[in-house]
Amino acid sequence: MSPRVVWATASLWALSCAAVDAADGPAPCQPLAGVLCTVAGSARAGQAGDGGPATSAELWAPVEVYVPADGTLYIAEWGNNRVRVVAPGDGTITTLAGNGTFGVTQLIAPLDANLAHPAVLEGDGAGALLIGALHGHAVVRLETGAESLEAWLGTGASGQAVDGAPVATAPLNQPSSVRWLREGGAFVMDAGNLQVRRVTPDGSLALVAGVCRVEKVDGTWPCADGEVPTACPDTPRSYCGTAAPEVACAGACVPLSAGDDGPLREARFACARGIDADPGCRLAVAPGGEALYLAETKADRIRRLDLAADRVTTALGAGQGDPEVALRAPSDAEVGPDGALYVADTGNSCVRRFANGVTSTVAGRCGAGGLPRPGVPAPDSPLNRPYGIAFSPQGDLYIADTANNRIHRVVGVAPPP
Repeated sequence: MSPRVVWATASLWALSCAAVDAADGPAPCQPLAGVLCTVAGSARAGQAGDGGPATSAELWAPVEVYVPADGTLYIAEWGNNRVRVVAPGDGTITTLAGNGTFGVTQLIAPLDANLAHPAVLEGDGAGALLIGALHGHAVVRLETGAESLEAWLGTGASGQAVDGAPVATAPLNQPSSVRWLREGGAFVMDAGNLQVRRVTPDGSLALVAGVCRVEKVDGTWPCADGEVPTACPDTPRSYCGTAAPEVACAGACVPLSAGDDGPLREARFACARGIDADPGCRLAVAPGGEALYLAETKADRIRRLDLAADRVTTALGAGQGDPEVALRAPSDAEVGPDGALYVADTGNSCVRRFANGVTSTVAGRCGAGGLPRPGVPAPDSPLNRPYGIAFSPQGDLYIADTANNRIHRVVGVAPPP
């Protein structure tokens, strides 16, 4: 695979605002197998509706969902800088965290805290919720009934940790994904640094994959053929060209998709970075935990990180996996309870399933975004730039239909064997 340089696309803000007055709310829908049902969001962008039915509430650019075993639905709202929660019994929606202000997250009462674009939701294996703010450069922990948020990873200031740094003091740069492991610890996508990290059970941060290459600091970009990058002192990055180290090493990591068939730590990834970056480049853990999948948003592909073999390949997209499928800005990936790989193909406004070399559409009309049609088979209903997907343990699919300001459920998509 040849290297590809990639750049940012349209802002998520404009996309979510487009659906502000698109509809008055979803029609009632019975949760039948394979049928798209709206479970939260009236389609109007806003923040009203707490204490009432989730389907009548306003959402603003929901980008991530999480559903633990008890059936509670957690929603990360990019536009509202909040995390909302839908009760599994009566479907009432309330705000769980965030005061609506874009800012550094304080370790205070959840409803009083700032959140800067929440985009990560994950359980920690002990009943607590991990909340990651992409532009807050931190992931915090919230226990049920807790009076304040707890620090988990990241300092709130953008930075790049050295390998082996203690979690308590390790900086992050735009965390886009957290995947908790049964044996303890987690994988974290440090998207701004274009690296995959692992939080070890002993509380340190280890580099798994990805290299931060600083380029274009003196007109030399990318590295010339055969040029060996110079390592930056005191930080896990490198640069090409002749600029002084103090100048070159202060530059940003350049997104580039490269390194297939090579070792994990030499691979390069194409993720959006910077204040205008949308959520994306999320991780999924393969069955058995022997590999990770990375939705490489800015390269239109899914990369496979084989942890045992120390090898990176392209699993889907760019002519690999299923040559007939052309992904467009995939933002999220999930391995369903059935063991198949599911992809939020955001730019194509659909959700795809990939297994045994065959790709199928499970929700949305790929290439034709629009307003959803609750009550019809999910592949027959349009979506509008879904940024996040999640599964319940029973195999029901939940979709953050971001630009439609809604959350949908499709029953029985990936039942466990």
